[in-house]
Amino acid sequence: GDKRALAETVARNAKEALTRHRLKRAGDLTARSAALSELGATLGMDVPPLRIECIDISHVQGTDVVASLVVFEDGLAKRSDYRRFAIRDRPGDDVASIAEVVRRRFAYQARAEAAATGPTTEATGLADPTGTADDRADTNDRADTNDRAEAGERTAVPEQVGVPAGIDPTTGRVRRFAYPPQLLVVDGGAPQVNAAATVLSELGIVDVTVCGLAKRLEEVWLPFQEDPVIFPRTSEALYLLQRLRDEAHRFAITYHRAKRSKSMTVSALDDVPGLGEVRRKALVRHFGSVAALRRADVEQILAVPGVGRRTAEAVVAALAGPAAPEPIP
Repeated sequence: GDKRALAETVARNAKEALTRHRLKRAGDLTARSAALSELGATLGMDVPPLRIECIDISHVQGTDVVASLVVFEDGLAKRSDYRRFAIRDRPGDDVASIAEVVRRRFAYQARAEAAATGPTTEATGLADPTGTADDRADTNDRADTNDRAEAGERTAVPEQVGVPAGIDPTTGRVRRFAYPPQLLVVDGGAPQVNAAATVLSELGIVDVTVCGLAKRLEEVWLPFQEDPVIFPRTSEALYLLQRLRDEAHRFAITYHRAKRSKSMTVSALDDVPGLGEVRRKALVRHFGSVAALRRADVEQILAVPGVGRRTAEAVVAALAGPAAPEPIP
């Protein structure tokens, strides 16, 4: 009744107040500078980490395993550099998934650094750092992708003499992910951090600091250390890491839900021979639902533009069996 409505109003006001507080705190240049300086000093870095990347894994019992990579520069999110990955190897193993994403992210980086030492290079079979081709983000989650990335390969353009490895010789612009972050954060504890550090060592990348933020006690783990680094609960650096981790989690779970929803979409029309996606959607749009289509006869189905008699008869025959579940929106 009235008390429940009042409680819901209070909860909504509190949530909005917290959101405004976070935005104000994140937009404070002094606070961001202090957080970056504290973070670099506590983790033993030579300079504050101006570019930070964070990796998070999302799945439900090992199915539809995906990963996100979010980027913060100067303490603020850089959404144009966000990436999403569909995990290919050993899904369900978070440690292996972290290692896979780090390898796919930094394999091209390692090659670019090696190319910088020579006049020319030819690269084939390199893992693409830009995620999968179907990783299209919504308006609030812009993530540019490469159409060839799903194959896990990249055809590199030979470097030109005198052109830095991070510059595209054809456009003169900085290549995407041409330069590594100063700090790589993984969502997890010691096993995840050790896996990420091992991959970077195998790739010969030594100028990226790795740490992990564990959810249980919000402790920060460094590679191959027995004890975590404990930040004060009021630390601006810890707040920055939490905001980074939460953004990576949000971005990963958004992609996971989209993939899971797509995989759960089933329809009795999927197995009708000769019925493609376009005409299948046209039928459902014309009749409103599969249940209404089930009650239609051949002549009514023929009224749908693009549907011939043979296809209409196949639809009637397919829907004459046991009822199939409606497509999940």
